[in-house]
Amino acid sequence: METILAIDPGFHLGWVQVIFDPEAKRVQLQGAGTTIGTDNILQFIQDSKADIYVVEDYKIRPPMKNPQNNRRYTHQWDSGDTMRYIGMIQARAHALGAEFVLQQPACKPAGYGYMGKEYKKGRRDGVVHQDDATAHLVFYLVKNRKCVPDVLTRH
Repeated sequence: METILAIDPGFHLGWVQVIFDPEAKRVQLQGAGTTIGTDNILQFIQDSKADIYVVEDYKIRPPMKNPQNNRRYTHQWDSGDTMRYIGMIQARAHALGAEFVLQQPACKPAGYGYMGKEYKKGRRDGVVHQDDATAHLVFYLVKNRKCVPDVLTRH
């Protein structure tokens, strides 16, 4: 049995933790949620324990257009909090001797598809970050652990 913690990092950090049985290819939910605010996120990371951390990566990309106002943004004044959270998660995984897996945001639509949900870019609701973490978890289980896409619903 392995504990897997999937994380969608940011100021609203979404997470889902499962126990994975690699023989039966089944998961048991241990918890899920959204942790908000730097102090709470730091405490969450410090208290986390897993054998495998699956984390959405964050890259500073070339200037992109914001579709809401058609202006370009370049992260010029971004304080880099998300990147720091990822580094802290990686350090925590290292301290525990855990595997650390980074996934690109582009994995989310496929993960949502494996979950039987439609991916909606720009979604704003109370569980979007938790759902994003779950999409990363399912993508990891299907691609890296050879589980069937309905792995979360199998009993």
